[in-house]
Amino acid sequence: MGRLDPKQMYRDPEQVEPGFEPIMHSIHYPSGKDKVHGLLMMAGGRGERPLLLLLHGFPGTERNLDVAQALRMAGCHVAFFHYRGAWGSPGEFSFAHVLEDPHNVLDYLLSPEVAQQYRIDRSNVFVAGHSMGGFAALHTGATRSDLKGCCGIAPYDFGKGHLIAQRSPEAAEVYNMVMGQPLSELRTRSDGALLEEMAAHAQDYALEGLADGLAGKNILLFGFDQDDASVPDLHVEPLVELYGARSSVRYERYDTDHSYNSKRIAVATALCDWMAGLED
Repeated sequence: MGRLDPKQMYRDPEQVEPGFEPIMHSIHYPSGKDKVHGLLMMAGGRGERPLLLLLHGFPGTERNLDVAQALRMAGCHVAFFHYRGAWGSPGEFSFAHVLEDPHNVLDYLLSPEVAQQYRIDRSNVFVAGHSMGGFAALHTGATRSDLKGCCGIAPYDFGKGHLIAQRSPEAAEVYNMVMGQPLSELRTRSDGALLEEMAAHAQDYALEGLADGLAGKNILLFGFDQDDASVPDLHVEPLVELYGARSSVRYERYDTDHSYNSKRIAVATALCDWMAGLED
């Protein structure tokens, strides 16, 4: 089996074996009654490789594919997709689907025949996500037993965001604008559907409620000093303390903005190092 080598990040391979070149596959992953648009970046070389499922945020303008490419250079397969109803994927966009879709994609990729086809090492599977993707990654990690670890890059706690908006008129104005505005990138049931869904399920979606499911698991969290969306003191550091009491938590905090524009390499490197340290 191939292992991750962080030293190979941002380096082209010196030799490429015919038939085992790095390659990108366009895949329509089955999810519910639909097939979501996605891809699989395969690392080069013989043998099975670790798999990272990388989840994007809301609405998904930032896709983190530079991080995906760096991890592929290090020897990791990386899967990416657009949630149902997002960026042309069929179906309806909802938070319920944001939480269901990663499971459906993983179930497909980890089925024996598909894992064999794409040379996936099913004993070394990770999920990571940015912002809403971090929210989904932590939920995914809490409800699966076949992952080696889960990572939240500036995870946004939508449940907490809703509860804060109930107490603060200023927070409510921003929250309602972001969640209630029609977005051409997302196909929702109605303009107010996401607000209605969160009002009904805020407690269920809150990340602090995942402590039991994440107990004993490997978690990597990132917080960013200039982040005015996933404010570390509100959305990230409470999780570090809560999860850390019962799980193996690594926390990285950098002086950058929500999309870590000035720390792209630092985030990719820390993620790769963490994954490499957990491989069997």
